[in-house]
Amino acid sequence: MAVYGDIPLGIFDPGVRQRQIEMESQRGDPLYRQSLHPIPQELPPPPPPLSLFGGEEQPDAFVVRVNELLSEEEGRIEGAYLDSLGNPTAGVGHLLTLTEIGEVTVTDPNGNDRKLSELPPEERQEIGESPAEQLSGGDVQQGGYTIHAPKITSAVVDAWAKDDIARALGMATDFSGELGHLYENVDEEAVILGLTSMFFQLGDWRDEFPKATDALRAGDPQEAAIQLLTVNGEGSDPSLWATQTPSRANEAANIFRTLKPIGSLTENVNGLATDLAGNQKQTQVAARNGLSPDARMMGDVLRYG
Repeated sequence: MAVYGDIPLGIFDPGVRQRQIEMESQRGDPLYRQSLHPIPQELPPPPPPLSLFGGEEQPDAFVVRVNELLSEEEGRIEGAYLDSLGNPTAGVGHLLTLTEIGEVTVTDPNGNDRKLSELPPEERQEIGESPAEQLSGGDVQQGGYTIHAPKITSAVVDAWAKDDIARALGMATDFSGELGHLYENVDEEAVILGLTSMFFQLGDWRDEFPKATDALRAGDPQEAAIQLLTVNGEGSDPSLWATQTPSRANEAANIFRTLKPIGSLTENVNGLATDLAGNQKQTQVAARNGLSPDARMMGDVLRYG
């Protein structure tokens, strides 16, 4: 069985998968979701370099690339901020709960202190559309608001990231395995990396993009890419994801477009075999035509008796 770093593909702690199912079944404001990663009472000392991936051994190069990509795409802030949808977030794109970080207060542009949980969703989203800049401690400046939250240590950020990345990578490799009989390159690192990024950002995006998922399962990656970027197929409005984070949505669509259906490979091989057989026949005909009548008749006698 293939292994990326210390994570066996397709085999994950059932408890982790159960918590994942529980999280995905809960809807509503992320502030009130059941905590999956509570901050421990006594924080461990900061980890040594690269210990994020477990043990003292150096991690697999692929797992390092996964972490580097997601850290670049999501950013890394040791304090609370709001993502583009207005959801409280910290670390490497980790959605927060009240249990994890406690009540968060904000100072609005008028100098009023307010509870983050009491801000209307549309106001939180408006704040989240601005880039976040970490100030001191856990304070973050964003959209004219100062978000006050406890400083989150590097050890806690690493623990959240390790669990979130493992969950996303697990979903990506499971889905790759499901599609393995359809595409010859679905288990390549670039594809796994792209799928992991999608699952990390969106959770189980297959529920949000059922038409794209159906197209992938039908062996049509080009249609899947179109459905990923649009509301209802070619010519329709852009999907919400393509509007909010267009670069990441387009990168995912390009990953879909690189998938090579196994059926097309078989057709190409069959077509090549047909062309070779045709060329061989033409060569035989040309050679026979170059012979004298007596030689052609002798050849036919030898071939057909």
